[in-house]
Amino acid sequence: MAFTEHMTEAQQLAHTLGVVVGAASCCEQVTEERVNSIAVKLRHLISTTANDTADADDASDEFSAALEAGITAVETGRIDPEHAEAALIELEQQLFSLKSHTARRPVHPAVSPLPLQTRACRAGSSITGEERFP
Repeated sequence: MAFTEHMTEAQQLAHTLGVVVGAASCCEQVTEERVNSIAVKLRHLISTTANDTADADDASDEFSAALEAGITAVETGRIDPEHAEAALIELEQQLFSLKSHTARRPVHPAVSPLPLQTRACRAGSSITGEERFP
């Protein structure tokens, strides 16, 4: 989806967060488990921002596309993966702060949590966005 003035708040959020997570996934210090964990949390945040199920679907698609865009940006040298990791750390801190101060809103079924299969920068890795339970 092109980044335009017609994007909803959820879609804009999905785009921005997806690029950060995708780019950070290319950093050697960022584990696949960490990327997947944050992807699940961000999908939840994005779904609570969506206006309705259709918006949630579009935001989920935008998040997936933005993950790929973040990876591509690192691979082409437009984003330094170390800067992306710093942005990921800041994002994780903000999520922790947000979680402590807000109540949970229902998640739209369209993005609760959908598996996300995308390539990752490291061989043998992928961003799934799936919750894993022991």
